[in-house]
Formats: sequence, structure tokens, C-alpha cells
Amino acid sequence: MRPAGGHAVFIDAGGLLPVPEACDYPASVLVNALYLEGGIRAVELGSVMFGRFVPARGKRSRPRGELIRLAFPRRVYTQSHFDYVIEVLDSCLAAA
Repeated sequence: MRPAGGHAVFIDAGGLLPVPEACDYPASVLVNALYLEGGIRAVELGSVMFGRFVPARGKRSRPRGELIRLAFPRRVYTQSHFDYVIEVLDSCLAAA
């Protein structure tokens, strides 16, 4: 994602995880993996939050993206914290 300022990082979980369908909730999978692996809390901005059930089609519509949001409070703007988040993310993606 192109940065627009602020204090958060958005990660395209749909592009990182090998998930065939949006109904498999890749953003939720990555959010849960980050928490279980390293205690890192994130927010899912994908199928769970923005997906809608379309009765005429009998299935859920796909949102525009399968993103997760990592917010960084000012008090933890340290390189070691960012390095830890990257290590945990790398570990989660390697296990996928």
C-alpha cells in the first residue's frame, strides 16, 4: 500500500498468503497467527469486516482488499520493536 502518513502499517494479507478464495478469510488468518506467534495485536480489514452476503448469488461478495492494520503507538517507535514485528510476521508467513 502507498503510505499516506499516520502511525499504522497496512499489509495485504490476500497477496501474502496462498489462499484460493476470499471466504477463507486470509486477513483474519494472519491477524490470529500474529497474535498466537508473538502477541502482536492487529485489525482485520477484509472479508469479515467488509464482506457482504449477496442473496441473489448465494455467496459473499469480495471486499476490495484483504488487509491487516498494525498500529504503532509513539512510545514503541523503536527499531527493536519493528524488528520484532517483522520477525514474527516472517515466521507466520513461513509456516503458511
